[in-house]
Amino acid sequence: MGVSSREEVERFLRSLEEDRNRKASLTRIYESVSGIHSHWISGPDRESLNRALDELKREGILRV
Repeated sequence: MGVSSREEVERFLRSLEEDRNRKASLTRIYESVSGIHSHWISGPDRESLNRALDELKREGILRV
């Protein structure tokens, strides 16, 4: 997707609502991998990354 801000996420979601074919294609991809996907996470230092990982684990989002 290539989004790095909340505004870009909102713009991307609006584009899916406006283009049903794009949304259908993305839905098929998501379903083909059973909803499992990955993201690169970066930060200024290891401590910041560990805090982010801990929060994602607490939210039940991160599976390792």
